[in-house]
Amino acid sequence: MKKSGSFVNHLAPFTVLLACMLIVGFLQQPRWKQLEHGDFSKSNFEQDNLNQQKYLRFWKSFPSFGYGNFLSDWIFLHFIQYYGDDPARKSTGYQLSPQFLEEIIKYDPRFVQAYLNLSSAISIDAGLPNRSIELLGKGLKYISPNQTDANYVWLYRATDQILFTNDIKGAKYSYNMAADWADIAGNHDLATTNRKTANFISNHPYSKKARIGAWFLVFSANQFPKTRLLALNKIRQLGGTIKIQSNGKVTVYPPKEK
Repeated sequence: MKKSGSFVNHLAPFTVLLACMLIVGFLQQPRWKQLEHGDFSKSNFEQDNLNQQKYLRFWKSFPSFGYGNFLSDWIFLHFIQYYGDDPARKSTGYQLSPQFLEEIIKYDPRFVQAYLNLSSAISIDAGLPNRSIELLGKGLKYISPNQTDANYVWLYRATDQILFTNDIKGAKYSYNMAADWADIAGNHDLATTNRKTANFISNHPYSKKARIGAWFLVFSANQFPKTRLLALNKIRQLGGTIKIQSNGKVTVYPPKEK
């Protein structure tokens, strides 16, 4: 009897979780019908945005039942769908991006790849760099420097600080932390580069070279084509020269500064 009771106790949270997945699916039904019938009017996009808000509010009050990693993955995949829906995003924007990351942090604050994928969506596409900096800072309280690519969370935070808020002091600190964590990860070349950048922006706070370097990081590390194109255009606006080799490798040369 004890074994049976134990099994039921373990099964109950999963049963509740499965039921909630069905509820989420129900919330998504209007969007599926819209896609099925090709109904892409502005009013439908606005309704879809309201449904997305309901979806996010649902997760805000839902406990993990010990399945935090699974739930964070689920929400992350939903964000990819949200972000990649170009017609909808052109109509209603990307303003819900921070809420997706908030819910991911709630369930799995150590989810490094989520920070790296959502930071530019929040700072660039949603136009909320301070929110991105805040959420990355919140996550860094839980992330370990031994985690794969963890040092890049500091580096992305530095990029937001130097490109969008002109927080040179904050960016310098983030670059140095990225360097320390890169050393721990064994990436000593990147650590050296980050420390050089931290020292450089201290002496050249308005340098085009530093900003071009930050935009090139956005280009190199981002998987979304439109964000990569934006980064290249920003580099050109700052006077950078872009060369694309036959193998597809992109090299950027900053302008000479006096």
